[in-house]
Amino acid sequence: MKHVKIILNCLFISLILFGCKSNNKDADGNEIKITKEDIENSYDQAQAILYSLPSPVETAMILESAGVEFNPSLLNPVSNVNDYTSNKKKALNLGIYSADLSYASLFDQQQITINYMAASKKLADQLGILDAISDTTLQKIEDNISDKNEIMNIISETFMNSSSYLEENNRGELSSMIILGGWIEGLYLSVKLIGDDVKSNKDLLDIILGQQFSLEDMIGLLEYYQDYKEVGLLVAELKELKIMFEKLEEPVNSKEFELFSQKVNDIRTGYIE
Repeated sequence: MKHVKIILNCLFISLILFGCKSNNKDADGNEIKITKEDIENSYDQAQAILYSLPSPVETAMILESAGVEFNPSLLNPVSNVNDYTSNKKKALNLGIYSADLSYASLFDQQQITINYMAASKKLADQLGILDAISDTTLQKIEDNISDKNEIMNIISETFMNSSSYLEENNRGELSSMIILGGWIEGLYLSVKLIGDDVKSNKDLLDIILGQQFSLEDMIGLLEYYQDYKEVGLLVAELKELKIMFEKLEEPVNSKEFELFSQKVNDIRTGYIE
């Protein structure tokens, strides 16, 4: 098993906390007031998600010993990018593509890395995230494509430079959707890569089980914005997942894990379709 878990880490280090510009209105067109305190609280909640993840070094060591192979069929195809017309879908799949981008980069999949960065740029531009991914960034990716460490640095720097948007532009609801998309994709890739035998890779299983705590933070983050109808629906889905997560106690029952994996798959499918 080679590289799988940094997915759950680099992913958040690289894209945690986007902020996007648009009007703050609920499903009925009413203005939603987001206070400075709300923004600061959501920022703290997002940071909690980040810090609940394993360190990159710890992750790399586990993945290196795990023997996971790159599986391109697990990725959300970049051809889907033109299908996303709502801000909700664009935000969720910006997070998903960013996770896929990190996954591909970790496995030295050079052309796939370029393709997914381009798809991410397209969604970021459409969401009005100013200069999050510029043409210069894409060129830097191409110029350094053979240097995996440099690529990861570029990805991390690119998205971390956008974190101030969360506080400066009252678009926390889309920011939380981006984080959610990345989180669910990391979890999806992990449950797929562990396979049917949950006892064969205890380290990777422990990583998955550890995401129960970041799920609680993820729900808390989204709840700041659940006055938006679409966010409220996402929260409801995650609470269903939380119930299934709580059933995954050591030693993990294969049947319970299968049901949990199917729930993760169903949620992710709803995001990408």
